[in-house]
Amino acid sequence: MVDMKTLHCVILVSIACWFISESSRVNINNLKGTPIRVFLRSNRQRRIFIIKCCGRQSCSKSFNRISRQPTSSPKSNTMRQINSTETMVSVSTNNGDPASSTADLTQTTQEHEGDIGESTQIAENLSTNQNQDAETTNSNRIETEPNSPGVITTKADLATTTTPVNTPSLLPSATEISTTTTTTTTTQLDYGSTISTSTAAASGTIISASTVSGTFPRSTAHGFSTTIVTKADTQKISTTVLTTTINPKQFVTIFEYNNSTCKRNVSLFSNDDHLIDAKDYGYWTEACGKLFLWGKTVVNWQTNHDKCCSLGMTPITMENENKKKCLENITKPSVWKHNYNYWTAARKTGMNGTFQLFEWCLPNATNFTTFGSTSSYWMPGQPRGTNGENCVHLQVNKSLSKVFLTARNCSNLYVFGCQGKPTPAPPCFAPKCPAFNCDKNPSFFSTLADGVTKYLTNPSSHGFWFTVNGRSYVFNSAKKSWLDAAKSCCAIGMKILSIEFDYEYNNLIAAANNSTSANGIFWTSGTDDGCEGNFGWCAVNKLARSQETKWQPGEPNNYAEKENCIFLSLTKTSGTLFDADCSTSQMYICEARDTTKTTSNSEAMVDECGAAFNVSKEEARQILNATIFSLKIKCFLKCLGENGGFMLNGKLVDENILLLAESMANNPDIMQENMIAVSTCGSKRGMDECDTASLIFQCGQEKAPEFVANVINTVELNKSSESVPLPGTVGKCLTDFDCVTDPQMRDDYLNNRAIPNGNIFTACGVKYLIIFSRVSYQEAFSLCCKYGLKLSSFKSPSDLSCLIDTSKSTIPVLAEHAWLAASRLGVTNYTWCTTSSPFNLFPTITDRFADRAANPGDFLLSVKFDAQPAAVALGRESSGSICFTFCMPDTD
Repeated sequence: MVDMKTLHCVILVSIACWFISESSRVNINNLKGTPIRVFLRSNRQRRIFIIKCCGRQSCSKSFNRISRQPTSSPKSNTMRQINSTETMVSVSTNNGDPASSTADLTQTTQEHEGDIGESTQIAENLSTNQNQDAETTNSNRIETEPNSPGVITTKADLATTTTPVNTPSLLPSATEISTTTTTTTTTQLDYGSTISTSTAAASGTIISASTVSGTFPRSTAHGFSTTIVTKADTQKISTTVLTTTINPKQFVTIFEYNNSTCKRNVSLFSNDDHLIDAKDYGYWTEACGKLFLWGKTVVNWQTNHDKCCSLGMTPITMENENKKKCLENITKPSVWKHNYNYWTAARKTGMNGTFQLFEWCLPNATNFTTFGSTSSYWMPGQPRGTNGENCVHLQVNKSLSKVFLTARNCSNLYVFGCQGKPTPAPPCFAPKCPAFNCDKNPSFFSTLADGVTKYLTNPSSHGFWFTVNGRSYVFNSAKKSWLDAAKSCCAIGMKILSIEFDYEYNNLIAAANNSTSANGIFWTSGTDDGCEGNFGWCAVNKLARSQETKWQPGEPNNYAEKENCIFLSLTKTSGTLFDADCSTSQMYICEARDTTKTTSNSEAMVDECGAAFNVSKEEARQILNATIFSLKIKCFLKCLGENGGFMLNGKLVDENILLLAESMANNPDIMQENMIAVSTCGSKRGMDECDTASLIFQCGQEKAPEFVANVINTVELNKSSESVPLPGTVGKCLTDFDCVTDPQMRDDYLNNRAIPNGNIFTACGVKYLIIFSRVSYQEAFSLCCKYGLKLSSFKSPSDLSCLIDTSKSTIPVLAEHAWLAASRLGVTNYTWCTTSSPFNLFPTITDRFADRAANPGDFLLSVKFDAQPAAVALGRESSGSICFTFCMPDTD
């Protein structure tokens, strides 16, 4: 008797086998773009179906093994052919006659158990279009990196294999579907592949859907899989079919990394395997499970790679989302003190149409990690695909608190940077200064009537004051520990003594000759705590230099291994240093730059260096126009550079000057010009430190004059807290703004081009610029700087009155007041902020707001030009006022 159930099964299988055998006779090229749809309900049914129709041998050959294809094209390093792998689908293609090409399809279904009941993996189908021009097929083994969207890891030794990536989809059984609605989404990928997704939804509601990518050349993958989950109470959903149409394009190889070129240079390490002079390379920090080296020099991509390798490290990588978040955490503006542009280990390795493939070139790696031009790690608009932009640099975006990747020319100069674990890690080279807030004690201060200026109410109660050569010192006889002494100086708005320059010994000896209160033993800010033998001045965050540390013979000796702080023994004839126990109670010295006779801290700095090397203010003003410098001018330049924080021992402080080169550039091209100037000029060496300083300055004037001018502006606007807390005799100028020249805006002014909302005019031989937008004083000054100008100032009333003489001027009528560069902050009378000439406009020029003279809060000044009758008037303004911007060249 025939088993009807068995007979029924045999008939169904026979019909299915006939259908597939007929389908196999169709030329695959005639199916171009046509999806093949196969619906299977379980793994067991799929296996039986395949074995019955194909036979066990073909199934194991086509579906259960990774297929390798012979290469029929000539061996080439420049062209590669793409083969595609779809999620849960393995494709193997014959490279012979296109008419005989076949596509083996693997459909994987899995049964799952979950809250929504029995689930069945929906079959996925692939129709592969064979490109008739194809010569070679390369398939890859792919592993997706966790937490790394868009990042693919490919093993280099499996460049001609393909294996499916299994991303199971958790769906209810197709038998539970009642009514359906089908939605089809088609995505055109930027490298020529089309993904079409059809979703037939039941009466239940789709509450989640996710998409991941996959089509790839040698080592990248982009494709799509969709997971749909329904509400648990409906338990109904229809079939989802994924269809991929592949149009292979030739993959152009741009660069192949040879990891054998990365060698550690043993000559850079000591016998105990410590890196020699580790501090000279840059700053070392532990983060993200790595030891980072943030360099102090600029290099090209290849030099950065080779330099890192020589240290047994690798260039910086950002290979996954966790690393990106960690880098963003350590580079937050509140804590980050280093540069903003570093080379990474990544290079562009190939292109496929508009799709660009990049690879982290990691020495001694067995897996090469790659990422594409669609990765979320790129800065918006990057990579541009511009010819030559094949190397990847890391930009720390301080305004967004983010890190991004950009593709740049490999010959560009960016800051040297590495990561890794040198064996062993470098020893310390700087002391650990105590962490505390250097805050003023409000009870010690009074406020002037202007509501801004604060000064010590009773200076003499804090010790003996002595001012010499632009510096003020306070000798306090109260004995305190080293840390308490430092805090006491902060409380009066000063800092504990740091002997940064050798001329300070002469200042201190002069004080000792002036009063017995300046004789004795006093704490300084020096310490080697946490890094024995490496002393530094904590108050100014600088290492102690041999020429400034005049030790008493036999010192430092770290007696009883407890002496980590420096005190000064001062007499009428000498000053020498000792190391001592930091807990010992001693007298102490506070110091600050004397700003009582200057309009700003920078002017006081010029006075200090001028006094140290006998350079007058007039000689200092002529430096920018000079080509030959005397010895005293050379040393004066060195003094300004070191006080401004841009030089040390006659050499550039690379990290500080590089920060300026980065921050002052409004586009990558200008930044490269600045970087080249820093690299070229920073390498200059003279006969001594003063000679070196002058050579660097002259080189900068020649190579990047605008950059040098911006550096000088930055020094002039130095916002250092090193300002003596005493009332001044001249008005203080506001300096809380940036002054950076924009080359394009400067060129517009020089060539009389149209200025947005502005007017260029000439009056009495001077070319002025007025911008008719109402802004604050600081915004106006900063805007003038962008055009390479200053806020206007006038040496005499006649110079200002000349502007309304129609025979000598083309000045436009001002409907409102415009800012002038004058201030009386802290005093009664005005002072010019951009010229050394005395202020003498009153009473010749009308004071429109004379009633404001009695209000110290109105300490700024503006000007207004009237047409009928032609007249000019001044106006007293507060810091909250807004006026037009009135700019002129620096004529001082």
